[in-house]
Order: sequence, then structure tokens, then C-alpha cells
Amino acid sequence: MERLTGLAYRWLAPPGTDFRWFVILWVAAVSSLSIAAFYGCAVRLIGPAPALAACAAYGLSWAAQSNEIASYRLETLGLPLIFASLACSAALLDSKTRRPHAWGATSTALLLAAFASWHFTRFYLATSLLATGLAYGRTRDRRLFLAAAYDATAGILAFLLLPSARESSYDHVYGLFFAKLAHGLRHPADPALLSPIQRL
Repeated sequence: MERLTGLAYRWLAPPGTDFRWFVILWVAAVSSLSIAAFYGCAVRLIGPAPALAACAAYGLSWAAQSNEIASYRLETLGLPLIFASLACSAALLDSKTRRPHAWGATSTALLLAAFASWHFTRFYLATSLLATGLAYGRTRDRRLFLAAAYDATAGILAFLLLPSARESSYDHVYGLFFAKLAHGLRHPADPALLSPIQRL
């Protein structure tokens, strides 16, 4: 997000533009793309009118306005990319789509870009693979298999090409979770049984 913001300021901003004001407008513009991507996904699933209502509810929600439009965060770019990837997956799953592989490849590229911008993308990928895998197990629909395959390809490419995808930003969360399980969701009598991070 930082690099993209810098390039946009260099290429798009008129000379003398205050950088702070440019960033405010840039964040609003980029984060608003998530609404368009959300509509692209929803219209495939529930139709135009309900999709518009869903987008209005999302765009006016506290979560959307506080976490995206009103702030400069990693998900400002990550969420539009994830929603756009999900919209491409929805197009792939549509039986009326004539070029499912083109939609699948586009979904992979967008998801790979999301991996580069937001580490939380891995949790979306895990959820998507689980959902499509379970659905395929029940229906044996070839398009569900393709959707899962393209998502898995994005994950593999991210692991191979992006050092950030191989790093875990949630080691403390995982460690605390397994420590809670090991001690029956209770604090052990001896604090030495927990690592310094787990004690926090």
C-alpha cells in the first residue's frame, strides 16, 4: 500500500499538491473499490437489486467506514483485492460463464496481490479452500474444484514468491491458543510453564 501510494502521488498528483490531502483522497478512493468489488460478487449470487442493498449496508456500516475509508491500513488495499478475487470466483462458479479459466486466473492474480499487501489474506484463503472443498465433496461440481484449485495456486505462488507470506505475524496468537488447550483453558499454577509472550 505504501509503495502504491507513493507511485500514485508521483504520477497522479499535480505539482505542489499537499501530500497529506492526497493520501486522504487516495485512501477514500482505493477503499471505495471494495464496494464495487463486493457488488460484483453479490450480483452473481443474489441478483442486482439485493446486491445493491447489500452494498449500501456494507458501505454505510461502521466497520467499512472506520476500518477502511477513515484510516490508512493494510486492509485498505487488501479488502478490495480479496473482494475482487471473490467476485471472479463467483463468476467462475456461474454455469453461464463461458470462460471459467479466465476468471479463475484473474482470481489467482488478485489473490496473489492481496497476499502481497495484507498478511490476513491467508485466513481468507483457508476459509475459502475449506468452503469450496466441502461443497465439492457434496456436489462433485467441476467448477467448485476449479475454484479451489485456483485459490490453492494463489497460496502456493504467494509462499514461493513472497517472503512475507512465509512469515507468521500471528505466532503469539497460535502459541497462546495451544497453551490454553494444553492447560485446559486455565492459567497454570507455575507461570514458568508459559513463554513470556504467552504470559502477556
